[in-house]
Amino acid sequence: MRSLQWEREQCEGALERFAETLESRREKKMLQTRKPTRSNGYRRRFGEERKKNNEEREARAAAFFFCLAAVFVLKKIKKILQKPTPPPPLPPSPPQQQIEAAWAVADRLRLIGPCCEQPQYSLLERAKVERELLPLFESRGTGTTTWSPLASGVLTGKYGSSGTIPAGSRLSIEKYRNMLAGRLLAPDVLEKVEKLRPLAKELGCSLAQLAVAFCARNENVSTVLLGATSESQLEDNLGALAVLPKLTAEVLEEIEGVMGTKPEPARRFR
Repeated sequence: MRSLQWEREQCEGALERFAETLESRREKKMLQTRKPTRSNGYRRRFGEERKKNNEEREARAAAFFFCLAAVFVLKKIKKILQKPTPPPPLPPSPPQQQIEAAWAVADRLRLIGPCCEQPQYSLLERAKVERELLPLFESRGTGTTTWSPLASGVLTGKYGSSGTIPAGSRLSIEKYRNMLAGRLLAPDVLEKVEKLRPLAKELGCSLAQLAVAFCARNENVSTVLLGATSESQLEDNLGALAVLPKLTAEVLEEIEGVMGTKPEPARRFR
């Protein structure tokens, strides 16, 4: 929104330009006024009276337009001062409420509502898929295109138990390191990842394959986006398909015993 000071400067500039225009027109008319001949006193007196009348008319016109411009400026300032202060922005609503609102609009206009959501989902980040969006899966059949199944590479075990960042890894990039390292390389997180190694070895897969398979086995997950940076990583991640049949209820319970990241179910009042 334009500031009040800017509006005042514009109005003052307009008044100054208006006054300058009137002054220049007055001087131009005075130069163009025909000089009466000295030989005829009547013409001289008539010319002086006409000049005086013209000056009075111009003065009245200038006063009228000045008042008109002043009224316009004052009304503009009053309108600016009386503008209501916009309310503070509302906090963002949960994704489930936003999607439900979009569906309500689509139903009213007989359109197709949003059919898919793209949340983060991994062994370390489960609340949005397993709790917040659950009502949409049941009522609307919403699909999900999940991302970061390996939590920026932490679930591959490449950072070990000490959190040493290897060259070429995601967290070796400064902006990712500043944004994620404090949370993902916490000692308790690295300890949980290391405790999954024996289970992955028992299933005959890598830690990365176990983490990707855990996301893909969720019936509410339509797609798991892989962030592989090399062909070997992609081949290893796709090996998670062979791990899916091995994720029995007992194995999932064992994973939960190690990670302890399962969100509490949402409260339902009806």
